[in-house]
Amino acid sequence: MRHALSSPGKAGRSAACRLAIPLLWLAAAACCGAGERSREPSLAEFLSRMKDPRTFFLRVLPGDGHGAVIVGGNRLHPNQIAKMRFLSSRRSRAPLVSVSGIRTEPFTALVDPASTWSWMTLPAALRLDAVPLGPGIPWQFPDHLQRGSLRGAVCRVSTLLMDTLRVESALVLVSETPELGPLSRGNRPVPELVLGSILLSRFRSLAFDFPGRKLLAASTFPYQPDPGKLVGTASFRWKGSLPLIEARVNGIPRDLIFDPAGDFALLLPELREPATVKQLTLGDLVLRSVAAVPQVDPPVAGTRYGRIGRRCLEDFKVTLVSPPGRAYFERP
Repeated sequence: MRHALSSPGKAGRSAACRLAIPLLWLAAAACCGAGERSREPSLAEFLSRMKDPRTFFLRVLPGDGHGAVIVGGNRLHPNQIAKMRFLSSRRSRAPLVSVSGIRTEPFTALVDPASTWSWMTLPAALRLDAVPLGPGIPWQFPDHLQRGSLRGAVCRVSTLLMDTLRVESALVLVSETPELGPLSRGNRPVPELVLGSILLSRFRSLAFDFPGRKLLAASTFPYQPDPGKLVGTASFRWKGSLPLIEARVNGIPRDLIFDPAGDFALLLPELREPATVKQLTLGDLVLRSVAAVPQVDPPVAGTRYGRIGRRCLEDFKVTLVSPPGRAYFERP
């Protein structure tokens, strides 16, 4: 028996058309909505959301070489401690840690006390609901690196979480470029944020445990080194935005910038080529045969200060305490 295929009648075709048209419209609307949601605002659109700093009880004072001084930001709660593992490899030991906002996934952040400002990418700023501040606040530049085209706009992040430690009204620059580029200092994984000295100097103590690959930060707790592990102590101070350790290079006194984000042992800008320093003394810690270089990649800004990189201190836990202005060196 042959089965005939019946075609739909006129009424059936009309009903199908009436059903298909709304479905097509809904599908198109959904696609358009997804496209709108996936498109992130440009930097110009982000900066158009600018608010007066006084909205957040922040004051802007005339700046020096850094262009602006903003008072009232980077507020800490007393008696809080952060304990964070390095995200870098055992070989690298770069101080890369996880930070987050109140309702965000973690970000990779480079802890760089040699950087004056903290920095973030535009995608990070958007996820952190950062608010650009202005008008009248100039663009800021990374004064710890050789100045190129990189610059950033000052923003306020409501809350930045470092473990359970909270930084309220964190002041962070949003980079004009899509990535942080040289601000990452060649470290991996590539950071989305950099935590600089304006923020870090607010802590009572900062401990870079290179053998244990951990960072410890305390808002107000005083630090007591372990007498059984302490091998040396040196004078330390924040001079403006610079973290300086009192040292002697081959017996000659000089201050050195503590630069744990730098993948080198010792940088001395007066050198013309790599050399070996016979003796580097940090307070009462004596180090011998230290490799020194005149410059690194990405290039750092030329200053009269040398720099101590993490390769010089990778066998120690280095704790900066201010006050009283001491650097403690402990064995694991």
